[in-house]
Amino acid sequence: MIYVADFTGHGVAAALNAARFHSFVHMMWPRTGRPDFLLQKLNQRLHEVLPAGQFATMFCAMIDFNMQRIEYASAGAPPQLYRASQEDAFQIVSEPSVPLGILLDTVYESRAAPFLPGAALVLYTDGLIETPKPPKNILSADCLKALLNTAEPGKDAYQICHDVVSRLLSGPSIKAEDDVTLLIAKHTGGITEAVVDYEV
Repeated sequence: MIYVADFTGHGVAAALNAARFHSFVHMMWPRTGRPDFLLQKLNQRLHEVLPAGQFATMFCAMIDFNMQRIEYASAGAPPQLYRASQEDAFQIVSEPSVPLGILLDTVYESRAAPFLPGAALVLYTDGLIETPKPPKNILSADCLKALLNTAEPGKDAYQICHDVVSRLLSGPSIKAEDDVTLLIAKHTGGITEAVVDYEV
């Protein structure tokens, strides 16, 4: 299971919320086993502990290599990107949903898709597509999709990650005003290759 999450706010409060959130995930994941159930439990827990006005977005996915499939769910996360195999193009995965911690009885839905050799999942926080602030942002979900689909087939996940961040910070005056996290998991046919948080 892999996921990316983003809390409202900055500074000490957001850092404490993030640390608490990660502990919730590690406690709850073994008892839920599915992305939609995990989001539902996390939403209930965060609704109990977060002050009004604070919430988190999250996109989580479970990759089953024996079944060659991926199951994913979103809680208010920005559009993510996915391809089913080496022969397929990247697609935008957009799941309209409510962020975690806002409404107690929110229902989340999991979706399943093939995850064959060469498949890849690209997860990121909104800082990646909001640098600089819109409408001057360098990347959008569509721009990111085009960039990924024109990458050389032989590039590994780390190289792709580096290319995306290089495009984002292409000028000396460009600085990220929000946290940027980018994660790429790529099915190499045998061992899964994953690049963990690439933070700017």
